[in-house]
Amino acid sequence: MSVSALAHTYDKSVWSVQAPAEPASVSDMVLAAIISLPEVGGLLAMWLMTAAVSWDVNRVCIFLLLLGLGIVSLSASWRLMAMERAGKAWRASAWRSAILARLPWAVDAATEPRDGLAGAVIVQQESVLLIARNGFRPATTTALASALTLLYVVVALPLLARVLYLLHRGLQRRRERARWEE
Repeated sequence: MSVSALAHTYDKSVWSVQAPAEPASVSDMVLAAIISLPEVGGLLAMWLMTAAVSWDVNRVCIFLLLLGLGIVSLSASWRLMAMERAGKAWRASAWRSAILARLPWAVDAATEPRDGLAGAVIVQQESVLLIARNGFRPATTTALASALTLLYVVVALPLLARVLYLLHRGLQRRRERARWEE
């Protein structure tokens, strides 16, 4: 295969490694953000709608479910970031060796194997080919994953603190009732 053909198409038999995935498109990044936002909205709704209501077991289970689903949905942006970093760092190399001969015209008329080879130039050419895929944007996907994670943490941590406080307060009330009933 010629070098110019290798510049346009990827041939795994030459490079002996699998090509990286396609670079992330804008739609991939938007989709990763869209997947994470409903869980953030659900946590915000829980935070705003349960101001005076005590947290029972059902609400705590819903909160834990939303917390888990949010972490799973954030994994899409983390995976996108990891793929972009791996794609940016991906390299492949191949060794190409060729023997080229410039033979004189007299070779065509030669009757013996060595006739007419005087003055022939034989060149051994060795090349190292190195390729790298372009178009990856690890900085953009890292910023997206970091922003989504930060948004989720900013919403989830105060709600987690509130849930723990309300649960602690509920346990204290139960203990006080148990003391009064004794």
